[in-house]
Amino acid sequence: MENYLIWKDLMRTDPDLTAWWQEFYVYFYQAFIEGDRWKQYLNGVGTTLLVTAMALALSYLENFFPLSLAIPIPGVKLGLANIVTVFALYVLGPGQAMLILIGRCLLGAVFAGNMNALIF
Repeated sequence: MENYLIWKDLMRTDPDLTAWWQEFYVYFYQAFIEGDRWKQYLNGVGTTLLVTAMALALSYLENFFPLSLAIPIPGVKLGLANIVTVFALYVLGPGQAMLILIGRCLLGAVFAGNMNALIF
């Protein structure tokens, strides 16, 4: 806390005297610690993980449907997990939706025991 106040005043008076790590510390402190903003970031990560778990559960449940009997094309799925991804794209935004999609695809391939599924 002491360093933050000293370096913040130093950056205001003469920015050339501060090192890059001092500026990083001041900006980091302002972005995360001041005003308890770290709670907002942590809440966002928790929401992303929860939606990823829902998409992963739907992806896992989708493997139990014998869709290959109705449509004889290999690799065809219903795409239930994509419903969660589209919901995340609409509600959370494209950045978090991309993280959810990547996490679901990677973890889904690991849990299914088929890492070659990532190729498709």
